[in-house]
Amino acid sequence: MKRIYIYNLTQHMKTSDQVQVVEPSSENKEKIKKLLTFETKPIKEELELRAIKLVTLIPWNFKTIMIGGAPYFMKTLHETLVNHGFKPVYAFSKRESVEIVQEDGSVKKINKFKHAGFVGMSD
Repeated sequence: MKRIYIYNLTQHMKTSDQVQVVEPSSENKEKIKKLLTFETKPIKEELELRAIKLVTLIPWNFKTIMIGGAPYFMKTLHETLVNHGFKPVYAFSKRESVEIVQEDGSVKKINKFKHAGFVGMSD
């Protein structure tokens, strides 16, 4: 079975569990971060334009793209990717609660997110 490589079109770095995810160049990662960050409330045309700009950053040899970010942008980005022949997928994580006893006897509770697959991948 051929391994499918997934291009990371999110603001975040892949986790060590996401072995099939490929990071963009540092230059493209910065462009991706800027296009996924909204400082003011966007209008429909801005969402569409940013989605197109993101598509242009995807290397030609990738078809499966990991996306994530502001929910109000994901529908537009998802549809734009599909319309350009890409398959968008979303990372799925399980939350693990960990309690750490501190030196003073208090307990610090943290949540760890463990990668558990992709939504949108056909298994």
